Amino acid sequence: MAIVSWQGTDAEYARLYDAVVRNCECVAKQPPHTCAAHVMLEDQSVLDRLLWVFRTRGTFIAREFYARPVSAR
Repeated sequence: MAIVSWQGTDAEYARLYDAVVRNCECVAKQPPHTCAAHVMLEDQSVLDRLLWVFRTRGTFIAREFYARPVSAR
């Protein structure tokens, strides 16, 4: 089993944890079933991408929704 680590801040981790809890569909059956939200936490590349998107989303939102029209010259 690979070791994963959260590269973000404690506040960012708290937001991720809250999102996982809200979307958890784990079932206490035999054999135990792990939901996709918890499986995601076992993949380092997914965690790194989530952190990157979280930190850069403001730039993309600003460019998409608050862009000024370019005047024709």
